[in-house]
Amino acid sequence: MLKKNTALLIALIIITGILLIKVFSNDSSYRQIQDELNQSRIALEKAIRQNSVAQKEIHSLQQELNTFKLKNEILLAEKDSLVLLYKRKKAQNWSELQEIKKEQTLVLEKLKSLREENIKFK
Repeated sequence: MLKKNTALLIALIIITGILLIKVFSNDSSYRQIQDELNQSRIALEKAIRQNSVAQKEIHSLQQELNTFKLKNEILLAEKDSLVLLYKRKKAQNWSELQEIKKEQTLVLEKLKSLREENIKFK
C-alpha cells in the first residue's frame, strides 16, 4: 500500500509540476501578449496624432493653394486689362499713323505739283 501511495504521490507531484509549468507558461504568454497590445496601443495613438498633424498641414496647404489661385486670377485679370489697354492704344496710334500717312501723301503730292510748276516757270 505504501508503494501505491508513494506512486500516487509521485504521480500527483509530476501532474502538479506540469500544471505549474503550464500556468507559468500561460502567464508568460499573457504578459507577452499584454506587452504587444500596449505597444500596439501606443503605436495607434502615435499614428492618430500624426494623422491629426497631417490633416492640419493639408488644410493649411489647401488654404495656401486657394490664396495662390486667387492671386493668379487677379494677375490674369490685370494682364487682360493691360493687354486691352495696349490694343486700344495701338489702335489709336494706328489710326493716327494712317492720318499722318495721308497728310504726308497730300503734302508730297502738293510738293510735287509745286516742283512741277516751279520747273514750268524756269
